[in-house]
Amino acid sequence: MTKKVKLSDHFMKSYDKLYGLNGSVRESYILSEGPLSVFTQRFGSADPERTVLLLHGYLDHSGGLSRLIRFFLKHDWNVLTLDLPGHGFSASVSPPFTAYEQAAALVWNFWSDKNYTIQHALGHSTGAAVLFQACMQKSIDPQSLILAAPLYIPKNWPLLKVPSKAAANYPHSIKRTFRANSHNREYLAFQRRDPLQMKTLHTEWTLDLSRWIEKLEAAEKVTVPAVGLFAGKDKTIDGEASRRFYHQKLQQFDPVYLPDAGHQIFNETPGIHLAVEQILHCWLHGRNTGRHMVEYTEV
Repeated sequence: MTKKVKLSDHFMKSYDKLYGLNGSVRESYILSEGPLSVFTQRFGSADPERTVLLLHGYLDHSGGLSRLIRFFLKHDWNVLTLDLPGHGFSASVSPPFTAYEQAAALVWNFWSDKNYTIQHALGHSTGAAVLFQACMQKSIDPQSLILAAPLYIPKNWPLLKVPSKAAANYPHSIKRTFRANSHNREYLAFQRRDPLQMKTLHTEWTLDLSRWIEKLEAAEKVTVPAVGLFAGKDKTIDGEASRRFYHQKLQQFDPVYLPDAGHQIFNETPGIHLAVEQILHCWLHGRNTGRHMVEYTEV
């Protein structure tokens, strides 16, 4: 049985101010089921059938997608978010990737029971992979998927992979090094001082990723139409391996290449951000990404 605690608007005022979400119509909850304790929010007051679900990537949280939230609100969509377990305001649960999948299903069912029809599910990096897996398992059922810099394997995966037999010799966690994963200097500076950004990397995540990749590779084809956004300057995921993988696993897949973007596709410079908004606008209005419009020079 799912338990819910509704968070007051007063409690969320500081959050709204920090992430530029002041004035947004919203509901905020902590959902608890078994070991899960998941933070979820709804923004907007549109028709319940005009609803999109957003899921952030590893080390990030929902507030990191505030720019994207504002885009959807501007175009009259309801926006649902959740913090992955161990991120933001959601409690950590092991093993992490199983918990991620369960959290996505929990939030999907909660808002569906409140009569919100989630047309589009958008995920960034790890969040994109979680949504793909959830569609494969039919624990969520959107009309389309939007996969931004979707994780399959990280960059330099053979060097990062921790052999399970040697895991005991590795530290439980290490301090995070913030890298320039965007050309937006203002965003990079904010990311470093953001109190909800994860500050440590956990060996357990890398170990569980190895097992989870095997599950992804064994997955059947997903029939949900999908668009993929791939960044030419991505130093976080292996973009080419990811593109090949999702092209193979998605029955209807439209990959779009953003040559000058970094991994943080939704937190890039104005020129790149404009191109991303054009792609999203086209996809939301008929699933034609209009790739000819991805023309910009600002980085």
